Formats: sequence, C-alpha cells, structure tokens
Amino acid sequence: MILPIFLIFVAIAAAAAVAYGMLPEWGRYSWGLDFIVFVRHFQWPLAALSLVACLALLALIVSGKRRAWWLIGLAPVLALLGHHLYSDPLRGFAVFDEPKFVAADAAQGLKDDDCVLGAVFGGQAFAYPYGYIYSTPIFIQTEHDKRMLLFWNPFADYATARLMTHELHARDFSLVSMPGNALIAFNGKHGQFINGITGLTVHGEKPLGFGQPVEIKKLTWKEWRVLHPKTQVMLPPPNALAGMPHRPCLAKFPMPPQSLYAGVASTDTRITMVATTRPVAVISDKITEHPFNMRSPDLPGVMFRDPRTHHAVAFVRRVEDLDLHFRPNPAPKTRPNIFMVDDESKSGWSIDGKAVDGTYAQEERKLVPLPLVEDCYWGVMKEWMPDMQIVDPELAKK
Repeated sequence: MILPIFLIFVAIAAAAAVAYGMLPEWGRYSWGLDFIVFVRHFQWPLAALSLVACLALLALIVSGKRRAWWLIGLAPVLALLGHHLYSDPLRGFAVFDEPKFVAADAAQGLKDDDCVLGAVFGGQAFAYPYGYIYSTPIFIQTEHDKRMLLFWNPFADYATARLMTHELHARDFSLVSMPGNALIAFNGKHGQFINGITGLTVHGEKPLGFGQPVEIKKLTWKEWRVLHPKTQVMLPPPNALAGMPHRPCLAKFPMPPQSLYAGVASTDTRITMVATTRPVAVISDKITEHPFNMRSPDLPGVMFRDPRTHHAVAFVRRVEDLDLHFRPNPAPKTRPNIFMVDDESKSGWSIDGKAVDGTYAQEERKLVPLPLVEDCYWGVMKEWMPDMQIVDPELAKK
C-alpha cells in the first residue's frame, strides 16, 4: 500500500514542478527567481523522475503485485502536463534568428503612432515594431561582421541589446520565464541564466560571449523614420500572431514585496532612467521644459523635456573639471537663440547642448548627451537595479 502511494506522490510532485515551477507568478516571492532557475536547471531530471515513478507503478500492476485501479493515481500527472501546455502564460513566445528587413518605403501595416525599437547597428539604422517583437522577445541579428542579441521585456517596456561573439546561436537560447516582468533566458551553451533587463546573469556577472551594449531607442514609427529615413524595418516573424500590441504593455506579472521603496513612488509609476553604470530615475510626469540640475553617482547632468519632440533630454553638465549649473534663459527677448544659461560663465546654450554665445561659445563647447530610457516602470526597474536612485526635479531646482 505504501509503495504505490509513494510512487504516485513522486510522479505528481515532479510533474507539478515541471509544469508550474517556471511560472512568472513565482516572482511575487523573494525566493521566486531562485526557485525558477532551480526548476529550469533540473527540469529534465524532474521529468525523468516522474516518468520512472509512473513506469515503476505500471510494473507493479503488470507483475500482479497491485491491482489496475492504481493507474487512476497517474491521471493527475497527465492532467498537470496537459493543463500546462494549454495554460502557460508564456506560450507563443519564441527565440528568433536573423529577422528579415525591408526599406522604410516598403514597410506595410505600420501606423505613424505605432511604437518601434530603433537601433543603429553595423552602420545601418533598424526599426523593430512592437507588434512584431512581442512574440519574439529574444532574437539574434547579423550585420556584416557584427552580431547583436536583443532582449525585449514587453511587460517592463525595456530592451537590452549586446554585441555577441559568433560562437553563440539562437538555438543556444531559450525563454525561461518573466518573474517580476523581467525576461529570464537560458544560454544552454554555457549554462547561464541571463536577466533581460540588466543584460547580466542572475548572479550579476557578464555572460560569456557578450560584448559592448548597443543603444536602443523607443520612439514612434514616425519619429524614427524622420531621424533615419533610410532605416530598415523588421518584417513579421513566421510565428507572429495577429492582434499583438503596438503600444507599451502594462506590467502583467506580480512583483516581489517592495516595502523598501514602495513609499517613494507606486510600482507602476512611469520613470525616465539615466542609463549610466549606476542609473538614476526621474518620474516622467515631472520632467518639464524647465532645465534642472541633476546629481547622480556617476556624472552630474542637466535634464529637461525638448519642446520640439516632447521627449526627455539629458546632458553631462561638466566642462573639463568644472560642474556647471544651468537655468532657463532669463532674457528670451534679447537672447532668443538661447535655451539655457550656465551660472558659472553666463554662456548661452542651445537646446541641443551647444554653447552659442559667451565664453564657452568661443571655445566651441558642446555638452555630452546622457543615455536615457523613457517610460519604464519604477517598481520593475528598481527590483532588478536596486542601486537605482530616484531624483525629484522640484527639489533639484531649489
């Protein structure tokens, strides 16, 4: 009596781990990521264990040591695996290899306000429509002698791209889960689990075969086409499903407990992130056309919203060893071409960060742009980048 019950228990427990052990919902717990990684790492031994237990029970019945009605105990195993195949929230997502592209004029089905990811890679501009990459959040692209691996986190509205060596291929990668709305991929070639938001392994190390980051822009199709008229546009992948979202998605999966920073801002608050080594976040709704001086652990910056495009812009406000402090143009009538003025030299600066009058104009100074990622979710980004600080523009103006 005890032996068949034990075998049924082992078969069901192992099958349940394989079926549900990698669900993104485990991300609500502080140990959820470790559990998902454990199950994915041992999924085949667990599947084999369930199968062996089923076969052992079947052998008991065939040998006449137990009656056939004990087979009823194996029904939950089939039910678990069958239900998982049809209810997996990540069903339909896939890894894509070498997407196809067409010229901007030949792109069909794209509307001006559809969102795209944009990248300049191998000397060529490329656009990746949201509706096409939603179901292929991991893909590899080759351009001349360079190869790029892109991770798209649809429920964080955030992309990470890295140059990669030629030894890695799309078949080496698989999508594991999305705990805390971050894509977790498995590199089977090197046995590494990679976080799609940080671009690092789950242990914070640089993955083998990964190179320098590739800057990714999030714009509308119209905005990207204006910036890059000769851009190439990704075609829908073969497994693309109809009706995929062409705009940013809300965070879908539960987040871990966030008591340490939930009081700063709600977890779904949209932020603009200064993507430096130690990132800084600014609540997107608080960024105005009024320049504000921002301090960060890496570089001092000045940020404002460009009135021409309504996108956030940031520059390093350091010239040689001097940290400048900027304020809006106090005399727009007498200095109409000036957007802001630095307090140190009283030089006037354009909206593009170029000195156009004063001492620094004579030296032809130009501020260095800071990389920004607009409209991410505070809770998601803070969870995976715990060192990220949030800056209040109102306090920075004082």
